[in-house]
Amino acid sequence: MMENKWEDFNRLLIGYRCFVGNVERGYTLCISEYINDLNTRDLLEEYREEGKAISDEDNETIADLDVRLQRMLRATLRPVWSIEPIQWWHRGLPFNAGDELRNDATSLGYWEKD
Repeated sequence: MMENKWEDFNRLLIGYRCFVGNVERGYTLCISEYINDLNTRDLLEEYREEGKAISDEDNETIADLDVRLQRMLRATLRPVWSIEPIQWWHRGLPFNAGDELRNDATSLGYWEKD
């Protein structure tokens, strides 16, 4: 049973790493997919908050990925994902978003029209 928790954690960490890479390259998917990807970061935070034993190395990896993601986000007019608590990653979209995400963000009122 314990192995499953760590397998899940490792999948989340791999997923977050892929998500950050996609954002850095220019996120090309829609707002729904972006929100699904944000959920990966939310779940990683749950591991941290619940006091589950995460190695220092994994904490450093998450912190490094967070820094990379923060560099790529443009502030939104309202949180993209409205679960509580609202985290910093809920308050931005990639400044280099692809057309689909950019159109979704504008039509849903996350960004003002350019």
